[in-house]
Amino acid sequence: MTHGDRAILWWCPMTTGADAAPSSRRALWLTLAVSLCSSLAFVWRSGFEVDGERYFSLFDDGMISLTYARTLAEGHGLVWFPGADQVEGYTNLAWTLWMALLHLVPVPTAKVSLLVMLSGVGVLLADLVVVRAIARRVLSGLPHAAALAVWLVALSYPLVYWTLRGMEVGLVALLISCAVLLALRLRDRFSAGDVALLALVMVLGALTRTDAIAPLGLVALFAAWQPARGRVVVAATGIGGLAAAFAGHTLFRIAYYDEALPNTYYLKLGGVELGERLTRGVAALGYSTALQLWAGLAFAVLLLVLHRRPDPAVWLLAAVFAVQAAYSMYVGGDAWEWMGYSNRYLATGLPVLMTLAAGGIAAVVAAPRPLQHRAAAALAVVASVVVALQLRQTWLPLRLLQAEPRSAGLAVVATVLVPLVVVAATRIRWSPGPAAALLAAAVVLAANGQAFGEWVSTGGAAVPDDARMARYALALRDSTEPDAVIAVVWAGALPYFSERPAVDLLGKSDPVIAHLPPRDVPLRPGHTKWDYDYSILALQPDVVAQVYSPGGGVLEEIAAGGYRRVAHRVFVREGSTRADAAALERALRGDWHATVVADAPARR
Repeated sequence: MTHGDRAILWWCPMTTGADAAPSSRRALWLTLAVSLCSSLAFVWRSGFEVDGERYFSLFDDGMISLTYARTLAEGHGLVWFPGADQVEGYTNLAWTLWMALLHLVPVPTAKVSLLVMLSGVGVLLADLVVVRAIARRVLSGLPHAAALAVWLVALSYPLVYWTLRGMEVGLVALLISCAVLLALRLRDRFSAGDVALLALVMVLGALTRTDAIAPLGLVALFAAWQPARGRVVVAATGIGGLAAAFAGHTLFRIAYYDEALPNTYYLKLGGVELGERLTRGVAALGYSTALQLWAGLAFAVLLLVLHRRPDPAVWLLAAVFAVQAAYSMYVGGDAWEWMGYSNRYLATGLPVLMTLAAGGIAAVVAAPRPLQHRAAAALAVVASVVVALQLRQTWLPLRLLQAEPRSAGLAVVATVLVPLVVVAATRIRWSPGPAAALLAAAVVLAANGQAFGEWVSTGGAAVPDDARMARYALALRDSTEPDAVIAVVWAGALPYFSERPAVDLLGKSDPVIAHLPPRDVPLRPGHTKWDYDYSILALQPDVVAQVYSPGGGVLEEIAAGGYRRVAHRVFVREGSTRADAAALERALRGDWHATVVADAPARR
C-alpha cells in the first residue's frame, strides 16, 4: 500500500488505489476525446478568412514571442525583428525556442500560429493524463475522485483559453503537474530514471518562465521533507536543476542582452510601488474568485476540512495554488482581468486546484448525511456572499479591473445553482457516481459558464480583435515597403503579419520606455509607460499604426510633428517614400477599421 493509500477520510472505509481508480481506462479515453474535440473546435473557430485563405493568430503577447521565434529561425538572432536591438521582450524562453522550431516546418505564415495552437492541444491532453495519475495517488481513498479531477481540468476554460491562444500557460501547468507526480513516485519508490526526469522538468520549467521557480521549488522542498529513501538526492536534483537553469539563463541574459532581468520586468514592476501592486493584485484575485474560482476553492477547502489525516501531498497541491495566487497579487495581477476569469498566473495552478476540488466533491458525496447537510449549508453561505459581490462589482477598488457587468448574469445563476445541487445530491438518494457527476457539473458551470457563453458568441475574449489586427497588418504590408517602420500598440500581430520593423509604443521591446517611471494612471501591468516625443517624434517611424491613450492633444501633436492623419489614430510621416498614405487610407475604409484603430488599442 502506498503512502497515499493511507490518507483516507476518517469516516470512509479503507480502499486501495486500484479499488478507487476510475471505472476503466475508457473513462480517461472519453475525457481525452472530449478535450481533443473541444480544443480543435476552439482552434478552428479562432481562424478567419482573408482573400480566400484561412489565417490563424495567437493572443497578442503570444504573437510577440512568435515574432522573436521567426527572427531566430531565419538566422537573425533572438531579437524582435532582423536588425533590431538585442532586447528581451519575451518572458518564455523555452516556449519561444519551441516556436522557432515550428517555423522550420514548411507552412505559410498564415498557418504557423495553427502549429503553435495544435502543440497546445497536445500539452492539454498530456496534462490530463498526469493529473489523473496524481489524483489516483493523492485521493486514492475517494471513489470517483480521479475521474472527476480529469473532467474538471479538461473543462477549465481559462487553462484551455490561454494555452490554445499560444501562451506558455499550458506548458507551465504541465511541468508543475509532472514535477508533483515525479515527487510522489520518488516518495514511494526511488528510481534513477525518475530522478533524471525530475531534473529535466525543473530545468524546462525554469527556462519556460522564471517565476515557475516558485511552485517548482515547493515541490523540491516537499521531496526533501518526505521520509523516503534517496530524499537527499531527490531534493538536491530538484533544487539543483532550478538553480542551474536560473543561473544559466541569467548568464545568457547578461551576455546577450546586457541585462540580468528581462525587459518586461522593468516595464511592469519598475517604479511601481508594492502597495499599488498589492491593491490591484488583491482586487484582481477577488474578482477572479467571485466570478470563476470560488466553487473550486470551496470544495478544495471541504476536502481539507473533512480529511482527518490527509496525504501530505494534498497540502502540497494547496500550497502550489497558493503560491501562484500570491505571485499574481505581488505583480498586481494581469492586464486582462476584464475577461472575467483566471489570469495567466492563476491558470497555471488550475490543475492542482481542480484536483483538490474533485477530492472535495468525492468527500461530500461519501460523507454521512449530517456532514453533507453541513457542507450544503456552508456552500449556501459562501454562495450568498459571492452573489452579493457579483451583483455589486463597484467593490473593486477604483474599478481598476474595468469589470464588465455582462459577466455577472450567468455567473450569478451558476453560483446559486451550486448549493442547490448539493442539497439535491445529498437529499435525493442517488448513487455516489451520479451525485458526484452532478456536483462536478455544477462546479464546471460556476467556474466556466460565463466564459463558455462568451466563446459561443464571439469565439473567445479578444479573438475577434486578434483577427482584425491580423487583417490590419496585412493592409500595412500591402501599403508599405519592406523596410518601412511602423509604430504599434499591439506589438505581436501587427509586426508579425506585416513583416515590418516596428517601434513598440508601450515598451515591451524598448528598454528606453521600460525604464521610464510609470504615468499617473490606474495600474494596468505593462500599460502605464509611454513617451510619444521619443517613440514617434524622435524615432520617426514611417507609419504610426496605433496610439494608446491619446488624450491631452496627443493626436494634434503627432500631426504637428510632420505626420499626416489617414484614419483615426493612424498617421503616415510626411515625405516618407516607404509608405503609401493613399493606399493605407483606402485599405482602412470598411466596416472593421474603426474597431482596429480605435477601440482595440484601448482594450489592449
